[in-house]
Amino acid sequence: MLELTSAVWGNLTGPKGSGENVPALLQQLKQAYDQETVDALFEDYWFHQNTIYTVTYAAVPYLMQIACSTNYPEVQHHLFIICGIIEASRGDSGFPPALKILDEHIGADI
Repeated sequence: MLELTSAVWGNLTGPKGSGENVPALLQQLKQAYDQETVDALFEDYWFHQNTIYTVTYAAVPYLMQIACSTNYPEVQHHLFIICGIIEASRGDSGFPPALKILDEHIGADI
């Protein structure tokens, strides 16, 4: 996983620009899950008009980590649906070219 403290987050993008705010929001979610925050992240950073972004790839491992560490089925359900939408949108395209520009190791790691 890409460390939440990594400067690379500032180079990752979503539909509205830089993903530099995503690590703080993910850290907030790890401490206290909030469905409204997840929905806002989904719409503002991870998914727009059936498109996923470089910041999406970096965020998914954290979503899975949160889902696997909770005892609340509704949280797991919500996060697994979001991850399923992301995966279905990726299709057979593999990693986006923009991710390879950053660093192949980071792209493969994500």
